[in-house]
Amino acid sequence: MNQSKGSALKRHVVVPMLVLGVAIGATALLVVNKKPVERKVQELILPKVEVGAVVFEDIQIPLQTRGVVTARTQSKLLSEVSGKVVWVSPKWVDGGFFAKDEVMLKIDEQEYVNQVAQAKSRIAQAMSTLVQEQGQAFVAREEWQLRRPDSSNKAGRALALREPQLASAQAQVDAAVADLQLAEDKLKKTRIRAPYAGLVDGKDADIGQYLGVGHRLAEFHAVDYVEIRVPLTQAQIALLELPRLGETADIPVALTARVGDLQAHWQGKLVRTEGLLDEKTKVLYAIVEVDDPYGLRKQHKRPLRIGTFVEAELPSRLLTDVVVLSRRLLRSGNNVWLVDDNNRLDKRQVRVLPTRGDKVYVISGIEAGERVITSGISDAVEGREVRIDSVDEEPKDENTQVTDHVNSPVAGS
Repeated sequence: MNQSKGSALKRHVVVPMLVLGVAIGATALLVVNKKPVERKVQELILPKVEVGAVVFEDIQIPLQTRGVVTARTQSKLLSEVSGKVVWVSPKWVDGGFFAKDEVMLKIDEQEYVNQVAQAKSRIAQAMSTLVQEQGQAFVAREEWQLRRPDSSNKAGRALALREPQLASAQAQVDAAVADLQLAEDKLKKTRIRAPYAGLVDGKDADIGQYLGVGHRLAEFHAVDYVEIRVPLTQAQIALLELPRLGETADIPVALTARVGDLQAHWQGKLVRTEGLLDEKTKVLYAIVEVDDPYGLRKQHKRPLRIGTFVEAELPSRLLTDVVVLSRRLLRSGNNVWLVDDNNRLDKRQVRVLPTRGDKVYVISGIEAGERVITSGISDAVEGREVRIDSVDEEPKDENTQVTDHVNSPVAGS
């Protein structure tokens, strides 16, 4: 009995020991035969960019300004004679066009016709008196010569030859002729004519109305050409070849304006500048002319009406060594991103000309042959290494944007 208990005890001890030994041996065998773990090295991925080589150009850049269209001449039409308006032109309306010397309205002329007739009658009477005096003066001269009086008495001689009477008769003729000219002039003024080719604005006379001398008829605007007074900044003045004071020029100017849903275009020319700078803004005003603004000679598809607000663009003088870039490549503070010889980002401040539009014109800060980033890149940091995807011969003018680490806005966008 005791022997059986001892055998059972040995089994409980020996069997677990054998299992443990086998497990330890198996584990050791696995450790000895285990393959080493392969460690993968993660490759650094560089951001990919496109660049363009900086190229200098000799160009004329567009300069922008703006202004309002005004008439080159504006007159206040006044009646020069009195009377009743008996006829008006069908075009005698606000905005009506008249050619030079075209009749716009008529004033009753009967009174002035009578004045012309009376003046002619007075001329006839004066001429008759003058002829009589000339005859009497001739007779007096003949008698004077027959008597051969003392010619030293000049006053007596003048009276004897009827010279005062002859001069008075001649004066009456001259006065009558002057009266006729005045009457005829008044008669002509009963026909109100356009002083030049233009349009009516704010008419204040109509058929049946009685007009006094000096009565305002209407405002009248010339339409053979119009003017636009545009401001030029000091920076723009430095880029232009403007005429000297008192001289004229012929600088082409492109004009645009929004007409409804369409963009209308006209061509003008800068002809002169004003003599003084504006005291407050320090700008110089230039005068742009546009011929035939209403298309009366069919030069324009659309009329350029007085009062229209227009954008104006004119070329600068020829500038040398200028770099043209897309405006989207320009960062705040006038910075651009370049890639240096070590393929690292280089943020460079440049000097640009004061222009609007989708292009910028760089005049200093970068050199020919340097590489400007023309593609988009996120989280741009100066000194960061990049990979060049392609190189253009010159910077692209496309709508690309570079985002740097401060996420500053693109200039001009």
